[in-house]
Amino acid sequence: TCINQEEKIYEDVNDMCLSLRINYIKENLSIMICGDLSDKVEKQMVIEDKIKPVDVYIVNHHGSKFSSSTEMLEILRPKISIVSCALQNKYGHPAKESIERIEKINSKI
Repeated sequence: TCINQEEKIYEDVNDMCLSLRINYIKENLSIMICGDLSDKVEKQMVIEDKIKPVDVYIVNHHGSKFSSSTEMLEILRPKISIVSCALQNKYGHPAKESIERIEKINSKI
């Protein structure tokens, strides 16, 4: 299910990423993927009641400090959070702040 379909224009092109919720009914498993969204759009999706709890969360923007907002994480409450990034990268992903927010909700990284 695409949960961020509106044709909105944002200054940051990352904020125009599709947000997907995948439900594997047979396995009773749900996954959230939001690409490179920033906390600005995450918070808007929370306000619009588009965020629901999931089992697995593909961490937004490779764990940037400007993603995975507390507001969104407290609703998602994933059992597992997957951070996609190189061990050493020029952006310093994942950011310490992002990891701390994920750990605070007791999600396994």
